[in-house]
Amino acid sequence: MSDLLLAAWLAGIYARVSKDTRKGSGRARASVNQQVSEARDDISDLGTYEGRPILLKETYQRDNDVSASPFATKVREDWPRFVEDVENKRINFVVLWECSRGSREGVEWLTFLSLCRSLSVPIRVVTHGRTYDVRNPRDWKTLADEGIDAEVESAKTSIRVLRDKKDTRQSGRPDGPLCYGHKREYDPDTGELLRQVPEPVESRVVIEIFEEFVGGKPLTAIMRELNERIDLPLEDPRRVPRLRRGAKWSTEALRRTLKNPAHIGKRRDPHTGELLDTQWAPLSESLPVLYWAAQRIMKERATAVQSPGKAKHLLTRIMTCGVCGATLAQHRIKGRPRYHCSGIDAQGVATGRNGCVSVSQEHMDDYITNLVVHRLSQPDLLAQAAVQDDAVIVLAQAEAEALRAKLDEAYAGYKRDVLTLDQYAERKLDLMARIEAAEAAVRNLGIPPMLRAFTGLIGANNNTQAEALVREMWKGFPVAGRRDIIRALFSKLSLRAGVPGGQVFNPDRLERTWRKWSDALDE
Repeated sequence: MSDLLLAAWLAGIYARVSKDTRKGSGRARASVNQQVSEARDDISDLGTYEGRPILLKETYQRDNDVSASPFATKVREDWPRFVEDVENKRINFVVLWECSRGSREGVEWLTFLSLCRSLSVPIRVVTHGRTYDVRNPRDWKTLADEGIDAEVESAKTSIRVLRDKKDTRQSGRPDGPLCYGHKREYDPDTGELLRQVPEPVESRVVIEIFEEFVGGKPLTAIMRELNERIDLPLEDPRRVPRLRRGAKWSTEALRRTLKNPAHIGKRRDPHTGELLDTQWAPLSESLPVLYWAAQRIMKERATAVQSPGKAKHLLTRIMTCGVCGATLAQHRIKGRPRYHCSGIDAQGVATGRNGCVSVSQEHMDDYITNLVVHRLSQPDLLAQAAVQDDAVIVLAQAEAEALRAKLDEAYAGYKRDVLTLDQYAERKLDLMARIEAAEAAVRNLGIPPMLRAFTGLIGANNNTQAEALVREMWKGFPVAGRRDIIRALFSKLSLRAGVPGGQVFNPDRLERTWRKWSDALDE
């Protein structure tokens, strides 16, 4: 190492900004870059310190759009590296634009000051126009007070933000990042937020996503089709706008869209999970029913052992073993595909048995298909669809969701020792009974939206014509969609044990229970 480097101060500039208001634009990171530029000029103007030249060794400027307060949720990347380089004497002259760039957490800041004091590292604060020697008690106190004041200010800001957010939630005003499908209108003179309304093109895409998902299309297929339409001309009505910041659709983005209650004019309380009313309306009148149908489908699929997007067989994990209660899986026995007792129940738990029942896949698929087609062709389905009140269904589903949120809150209270085990058990017993009643009401109030596509085929056509049309429509559904329809139509499909050695398909082995939406069921 040259004599100049041995004699010089090796400076490190640390820059940070809590919120990058230009993020996503051509001027992103402007504040951080400006801090570094001013710090460079300051070092150049200063030239030396205590007779030794100051050489810039490194800049640390990756902590953009990340807070340094005790309430921060993002992890800083460069701060730990910066502190480690000071500790390992790779830099021995600290340069900060202002003290709060380093830390707004008192303990962390005082620890850093102690490190610099133990290694005799000066701290240059650009906005102060001064270099502090933290071995000097007065300099130490000045910087320590700056750190404490920064933490106090952060705490005040946090309280103010939480209060404002609570007020915003209670009043139902728009808050936080704008989600896909919506736009916000502002007063042209004052800039005040007036309202949140549907964005015409994006909202159409959101509604399409719900319709296709509830109709049985797998997320991967929806994603692929949306991305294929992203680059269509602006005037093409099939064009799909990109997500925020130019991203393409992914299955995770689709799940977030399907779970977002903002699309039905609601927001979820971050503490209780309860759905709150807002000042904006649903993207369409039909969307609330589709939204709750999508929640039910996602919930059912989340507990399924087999991924629905990869489902290849009509009844695997839906039909159960009448002997041990396990789900049936597809196996080839002597080269022929059969539904076979898997020994695993719907929750993925082993039943202790295996292979209790078995049936020809081809014969069972044909039998179930005929039952479904016949059921979807019955006039009572049309009558029920004509009289059902979607608003009542939505309210019943909302009540069930609110009760589940209360159950989650009770469990959280038990985990925090706010509730005793007995108190939690008592509350759970009461809430579960109310949840089951609310969900039963949802099931019984009306036909699931995924089945309504078939109701238009009934009425003008006679039974024979309707059944032929339904069968043709059924063929057009993907396997995942057919499975969802089967789940919606049947509350139970269970296969009894057959006669040992019997090879003839016997439909009487199937124990089935239809879900009822009206008193008249024509099987």
